[in-house]
Amino acid sequence: MEKEGLISLTDFLEHVLSHLVKQVKELKALVLRGSRQSDLDAETDSWSDTDLLIVLNPAAELQKERLFQVIDELGFVIGKEIQGVSEQSVLYRAAIEYEGAVHLLDAHFCSYEEWVSTEAYRDQASTLLYGSLEWAEERRPAAPMPNPFEAYASDETWFKYFIAIKKFVRQDHLIGLHLLLDLVREYLVVEMLERDKQHGTNIHRFGYGELLPSSLQLSSVDVSRKEELYAYMGRLACAYDAKLLANQEGYRSKAALVIAYLEQAKASLERG
Repeated sequence: MEKEGLISLTDFLEHVLSHLVKQVKELKALVLRGSRQSDLDAETDSWSDTDLLIVLNPAAELQKERLFQVIDELGFVIGKEIQGVSEQSVLYRAAIEYEGAVHLLDAHFCSYEEWVSTEAYRDQASTLLYGSLEWAEERRPAAPMPNPFEAYASDETWFKYFIAIKKFVRQDHLIGLHLLLDLVREYLVVEMLERDKQHGTNIHRFGYGELLPSSLQLSSVDVSRKEELYAYMGRLACAYDAKLLANQEGYRSKAALVIAYLEQAKASLERG
């Protein structure tokens, strides 16, 4: 069993614990995970999420909407998202304003059955803050990370290149730029996948100071000039294509087809 009382609780965490103990009658235990347990320097720790596992009593029903409401009562909820929804578990992430500061809370609710079958075996640092739990003596090491490019699909992105180009040709600059920003974001996705492949991770507490290549920085492009937009899209397509060629087995290059389509778009400019 993990030792208790090894950390200095922040005011926000004290507030969260007190509120959950009072409002969640079916509460079995509260477990703190993540970097809030370590003795980090103040600047680093101030950017850490509060990662809390909330385990319910045996046979207690996971009443998601009511549990979400409990979190919403902690302060002014500025933004939120829900992940990993199942009958046994759900992650409710929220940015909460409390006493003049913004706190990021990851509230992972799980049934006792989920604890016994899965969570008790996880090989990660954790501290019991409230209640009691039986911990597995042997932790299951994390499974080796698969190649993140194995499940990556690019067809929708390549289709979007052609739609974006067509929109610019037809003078629909609003939709064209909207689609182009999607293409920039998708290039960043493959950059992140490549980073995961290189470092064997999929969650980054810290980055590596990566910068988008200067040739792909949209801020340097005069979006009022179609020639610059088309040249940018060509560079972006080639860079995206190169990442897939380098990382995805069996991938067939497609950038040349986008370049040819862009040449048609440029020709339409010359015709006026």
